[in-house]
Amino acid sequence: MLKILYTRRKIASDRFLADVLREEGVTAPVLRGKNGKPFLAGDPLFLSLTHSGDLTAVAICDEAVGLDAEDTLKPRAYSAVLAGMPPEEREEITGMPPFYLHWTAKESYIKFRGETLAKLYRRLAFVGGVLSLDEKPLPVFLTNGALYGGRYVFCACTATPQNPVTVSAD
Repeated sequence: MLKILYTRRKIASDRFLADVLREEGVTAPVLRGKNGKPFLAGDPLFLSLTHSGDLTAVAICDEAVGLDAEDTLKPRAYSAVLAGMPPEEREEITGMPPFYLHWTAKESYIKFRGETLAKLYRRLAFVGGVLSLDEKPLPVFLTNGALYGGRYVFCACTATPQNPVTVSAD
């Protein structure tokens, strides 16, 4: 079960997370891992939090999850990011939609692991729809989607295939 709740209301991420958990009937306290990833004390549910532009989103899942979202209308100068990618990956990125596909795949995996961009980004490659770490394919599943008519794109990373339910909290 993967549920993604999202909003464009002006609200702090932690406040939105608290509101979502209350609405979902979750009473366990939210703690943070060493790199800031939220988790529930003593509860079997897993969380991931993301924000981009005015979007805030929370993934709730019964297994480890990482979620990243990007605002497709926000101008990006991504040439510096491309320079850090393997040549095969750079060849697949022919504009902004493919860039977001690659970026959200990597970022969702990093959040799935509870790691940081600095630690993993240069070691990851997303080529031909396969995410690899140190050139070894990863046993994870990536689920892509769009919110608000495609303005925001997201990727959720899980250990097993998921069909996410997306719910607007506006």
